[in-house]
Amino acid sequence: MMATSKGCSEVASIMMRIDPNRIEEGAKALLKELMPCLEETDLQIKSLGGGMVNHLVLCKNLKTQEEPGWVVRIFGEADVLLPRDRAHERKAICLLSASGLAPKVRCFFVNGVCYDYVEGKLYSWGSQDFKEEYMINSISNEMARWHCSTNLAEANHIEFDQSPTPVVHMRKLLKSWPKGFEDEQRDNMFKESFPSLPNLELEVTEIEKTLKKLEMPIVFGHNDLSMTNLIFLPETGRMMFIDYEWAGMTYAAWDIGIHLAYSFVGLDTDPTGKLPERSCIARWATSYLDHLGALEGKTFSEKDRDTLVSNVEIILPYCSV
Repeated sequence: MMATSKGCSEVASIMMRIDPNRIEEGAKALLKELMPCLEETDLQIKSLGGGMVNHLVLCKNLKTQEEPGWVVRIFGEADVLLPRDRAHERKAICLLSASGLAPKVRCFFVNGVCYDYVEGKLYSWGSQDFKEEYMINSISNEMARWHCSTNLAEANHIEFDQSPTPVVHMRKLLKSWPKGFEDEQRDNMFKESFPSLPNLELEVTEIEKTLKKLEMPIVFGHNDLSMTNLIFLPETGRMMFIDYEWAGMTYAAWDIGIHLAYSFVGLDTDPTGKLPERSCIARWATSYLDHLGALEGKTFSEKDRDTLVSNVEIILPYCSV
């Protein structure tokens, strides 16, 4: 059964659930439903791996090699602390696809999405490429394009909660934070690795107060821009962002801070001595504002740049926690 997704009028919704244990079979059935002219025997299915949350497969039509193929992504369910808002994610994917900021979406299904495959260079945790000038230029350019996409949501009849998602996510995390575990070993490990709930609540409240005081512009951002969520497209020289689970309204400086925190600190819970210096943040802010100004037809002043640098500096420690 095929319909259209609310707020995504041009994207088909197929009432089909793919079993994560039978992905190849499910992917073939999905594409056959979407494109009846396809023969299942002509489809080649290749795993693109899967993490703790999602599973991805690449599907290619062996008869038409000119087509890059399609990615079938099955949403995972294993996230006890912070369950994903899949309805929100679908809207984000629709907006980004319509804005040319994400691959073309072919359809949604009950527990996932199918979109065009994009070939490019992927990056891994620990990659030092982020320090290169061409990386700063290409990533800041793409981020500026994202931050300009806010006005396109209304044009595409897609509504978003205007609350900054970092705060929303932190509050959801606190609500779902476990008090402990029955297994003694797991419980001890959890309590040794993470702060207590009262301490977390104090920290989140402090972050909220700090963010409000800074009076930063709210834009549509990625919110999770690690090196693993980048793909470089050699034909165009463009850096595309991938994985849109946390995309939504956010502070521009927070989006930059998250990327820099991931790049310099990684997944280390102690950022001491690892955060970028002000001169590095200034390089990034200058490149970002140059691209943003070109897109919006504005000229940003030295004061604008210094304000952005200071805001990123203030919130970087929070981004790296």
